[in-house]
Amino acid sequence: MDWFDGLDAHWHWLAIGLLLASAEMAVPGLFLIWLAGAALVTGLIVWFAPIGIALQITIFAVLAIVAVFTGKRYLRDN
Repeated sequence: MDWFDGLDAHWHWLAIGLLLASAEMAVPGLFLIWLAGAALVTGLIVWFAPIGIALQITIFAVLAIVAVFTGKRYLRDN
């Protein structure tokens, strides 16, 4: 798990978010955009409050689940 030690910078999450958003544009399906949003929000949180990698992954997972279900409900209702 030594390779996780260098992944605690905010720009990693921002890059992952932009990569997922780009993938959503290339392969539309309205699923990756919610994960991209979760990664971008996680990046912003880490930028302002430096936290450990375990908490970062937990925050991303919770945000991703909330974003996917909220997006699914929004698309179903509209």
